[in-house]
Amino acid sequence: MVPKNNRVITLQVQKEVLARFNPEADIKIQKKQLVWIGELTPSPVSLTYKVKIVYELYDWPKVYVLEPELIIAHGKVLPHVYSTPEKKLCLYYHDNQGWKPSKLIAKTILLWASEWLYHYEIWAATGVWNGGGTVH
Repeated sequence: MVPKNNRVITLQVQKEVLARFNPEADIKIQKKQLVWIGELTPSPVSLTYKVKIVYELYDWPKVYVLEPELIIAHGKVLPHVYSTPEKKLCLYYHDNQGWKPSKLIAKTILLWASEWLYHYEIWAATGVWNGGGTVH
């Protein structure tokens, strides 16, 4: 199912692969968007987070944490997000090095979101963001 020659993966294929990775998640294609709502647990000692991914072809996937409420522990904003109020996570650079429509969301975005949540938990406890990235 991995495309050859960097071909765009259709929403239907993304949906099918996501369903295999996380069968309990709610996955829909509506209005030319794939919407995935599921749970991620970054480590064996982590909380479980309800996460939403919204993806349109040729656009970047948008990732939001729905539950539990993310705490703003060490300042007025969450680290490494596009929007603190929306809890819209920054997971990769938008220069096509991190994400491309030829990649599977299940093998990139889900893993990156889980990694972000792992670093968030460390930041919430220590005040140090070790997840890399750039300042927003």
